[in-house]
Amino acid sequence: FDALFDDMAENQRVNLSIYSPTVLAKCCNMEYRSFRRRFKAEFGKTLCQWIREQRVKEIAYLLEYTDKRLLEIAEDTGFSSASNLNDFCVKYMLGTPGVLRKHLKGQRNVHHEE
Repeated sequence: FDALFDDMAENQRVNLSIYSPTVLAKCCNMEYRSFRRRFKAEFGKTLCQWIREQRVKEIAYLLEYTDKRLLEIAEDTGFSSASNLNDFCVKYMLGTPGVLRKHLKGQRNVHHEE
């Protein structure tokens, strides 16, 4: 259990497809409800909050540093469609993936010019 959490806490970019509450609980040989309580005690947030934060980081990274199509980014970050990725970005990142990509890449270019 502790090794799994250490890996999750240290890994900036994760494969989110395996980070479902039920899969993680099974990996730790724990009952789902016990797992949720332990996770919250360890990280100070719910597993869903943690997964959301990891998705935001991964999406931002992929938008800024790759030229992947939005459907590829959606699949890489556990969404079933580009539309679901778009909805997530608007809700939690305050912009569409296209707008975010322009902003992130533009911000990176400004830092390189300084």
